[in-house]
Amino acid sequence: QPCLALFHGLGQLLYFKGSDTVVLDPQWLLDAMAQVVACPRVLADQPPPLTAALRGHGRLTAELLGHLWDDARFQGHTETLEAFLEHFDLLVPAPRDDGARWLVPSMLPRCGDPL
Repeated sequence: QPCLALFHGLGQLLYFKGSDTVVLDPQWLLDAMAQVVACPRVLADQPPPLTAALRGHGRLTAELLGHLWDDARFQGHTETLEAFLEHFDLLVPAPRDDGARWLVPSMLPRCGDPL
C-alpha cells in the first residue's frame, strides 16, 4: 500500500485506501469523466429523450450513462467508473426513484434558474 500511495501522489495511478481498484491509466478515468461532465458537446450526439432530464434537472439515468460510455475502452468497467465518479462527487445518488440513478452536480440548475 505505501507504493500505491506514493505512485498515486505522483499522479502515475489512482488508488484510494479501502478500495480494491487501482487505475493504472489516469487518462482513461478522465476520459470517462469527461463523457459525463463535458456537456453539452457530448450530449449533442445522444438521443434527445434520454438527455432531457440531465439537461433540465441534472438527473442521469443508467440508460444514458450506458450511451455516454459506449466506447469499447469503458465496456465491462461500469461499476468501477461509477464508484470513482461517486468518490469524486461527480455523480451523487438520486434522492428519489423517478428513473434517474444519479444527480450530476455540474448539470443542476442554478438557484433562480427556471425549472
